[in-house]
Amino acid sequence: MLELRVSNTDRYALALRADGVLEIRRYRAGIATVLASTLGGVPDLTNWASFTFTVQGTSPVTLTGSVNGTVNGTVKVRAQDSSVSALTGAGAAGIAATASGILFDNFTLTGL
Repeated sequence: MLELRVSNTDRYALALRADGVLEIRRYRAGIATVLASTLGGVPDLTNWASFTFTVQGTSPVTLTGSVNGTVNGTVKVRAQDSSVSALTGAGAAGIAATASGILFDNFTLTGL
């Protein structure tokens, strides 16, 4: 998962599940809400893939997840969060793994 945090328990996440589904999630007070999901477009989950997660705005919060690069990457999943639970504050970025054996390489954080 790529995560953009507002606090220790409140964050947005772009997650690639073990079945190949790509999800945009909101975690508020530790409770996950799936905002959007689709087939991830990663043909081989045992091979390298690159992901881009973009979160912009406050009303609504616009979220996009791209697969295989930022320049030539394909936006696979989009969501808009205009609910009362939307996360509108600034935060930090991070990476998380929910299973062992997941490898990460070349993490780049870009602010606009």
